[in-house]
Amino acid sequence: MAIFTRLRPDRMVIAVVVVAWAVLALSSPWQSIADDSSRAVAWVLTTWGWLLWTSVAVSLLVPSPISLTIVRIVVPLSVVVSTIEASPFAIFCAVVALIVCASPVFVDTMVQGGAYGDETRFSLRTPLPYVAPAVLAWLLYTASLIGGSLFLAAHRYWPGAVLIAVGILLTRSIPQRLHRLARRWLVLVPVGIVVHDHLVLHETIMAP
Repeated sequence: MAIFTRLRPDRMVIAVVVVAWAVLALSSPWQSIADDSSRAVAWVLTTWGWLLWTSVAVSLLVPSPISLTIVRIVVPLSVVVSTIEASPFAIFCAVVALIVCASPVFVDTMVQGGAYGDETRFSLRTPLPYVAPAVLAWLLYTASLIGGSLFLAAHRYWPGAVLIAVGILLTRSIPQRLHRLARRWLVLVPVGIVVHDHLVLHETIMAP
């Protein structure tokens, strides 16, 4: 009975992503792509790959709204890289991680990691009108930074410099805007219910 008590849904979803993410490192599709590239490009690919992989690994060990934002930015990139490398094993691990990370239980677990005291947080779904702009912002941001650095490594300086400049400019706004989507929740507290949603509401609402 104690075993089933320990197998709570929140722990299980985190464990599934941790396992999928750890197994993905064994395949390391970014490393396989780097092996077929020039030395400079390989170095950039390897650096980006392991840096981003580590950021998600740490985020999974320390659940919080910031960790959720990092996971949402990086995990989809693993699907892209695995698809480019055409490794069924890596694609499977990346897709499993992506699906589980999008589940309500996983999202609730991550936002609950930043709760205070007796708070119980439940994440609010992203409004449909914000989904497409969020995906487009993610695409522009990641493509400009990673693509720009790869262009520079390949000695294609003009497009690389332009993309890096765009990425740096987007860094001032895109991460913050994407983080707002992770900071939307309904909170149960001993004195009532709190709605924390600065994306839609001007101020936090509390009801007894």
